Amino acid sequence: MAQVAREVSRDGPVAWKRAFQDGPQFFMASDGTLVFRDGTAMRSGVDALTHTLPHIDLRFGDDLRVDPVTPTLAAVGASYQELQTDAQGRRHEDHGYITALAELKDGAWKLRNAHWSSVPPSAPDIAAAPSPAK
Repeated sequence: MAQVAREVSRDGPVAWKRAFQDGPQFFMASDGTLVFRDGTAMRSGVDALTHTLPHIDLRFGDDLRVDPVTPTLAAVGASYQELQTDAQGRRHEDHGYITALAELKDGAWKLRNAHWSSVPPSAPDIAAAPSPAK
């Protein structure tokens, strides 16, 4: 995941093509909406994104969780922060949590699917809230 963040921050959205599986098994959702139904849709969407959103500064939090499922599959989750800069130079900050299934294939780990959940601007900080009384 650290490599994904470095490559996306360095190369922009095109780096997602290296991070995601590109076959029919791939899918990605964001905030409850299916964004890419498969690898073909992902490649096409990323190609379009490189023109409208050329730069993304992506960071994953220190709270990365990796749950090995098999020798070649692992569930991952982490908080993230993004600073997106569009083609007109406008900047947008986003943060939230990503969950994904990573697959080891041809000697490299890639995300087989992913779900990004962005924190709405008005949402309370649940992590900072006191624990409920027991």
